[in-house]
Amino acid sequence: MASCSIATTVHRVIELLVAGDYLSLERISTGQSLTPGQLAEAVREYGRTLRMPPGEVLPSLIAIFPIQDADPAAWSIDVDLWTEEEGHSDLTLQLELTESGRELCEVQIVDLHVL
Repeated sequence: MASCSIATTVHRVIELLVAGDYLSLERISTGQSLTPGQLAEAVREYGRTLRMPPGEVLPSLIAIFPIQDADPAAWSIDVDLWTEEEGHSDLTLQLELTESGRELCEVQIVDLHVL
């Protein structure tokens, strides 16, 4: 079975979040995830404009923690987000990714909060 790409999956999730496409995020999410309304509210409450981080810094914004004994393989992911106003922000997206055998991993959006 081919492995899913954590980097590609995280990039796609950030693109959708930055675009405010919360319904597409809901469609690619599996299991218990934040709802489109909860995501929109968290972004609105933060009060800044999300944007894609520069490509060269994106890998340094992603922390990957393998979930022990997961079958299929799974990872807990923390992603520091980027805003127009601040650059590197205090807003963190927490994901759980699971091996899917496809390019994109299965996604669960765990939280979006200020660290």
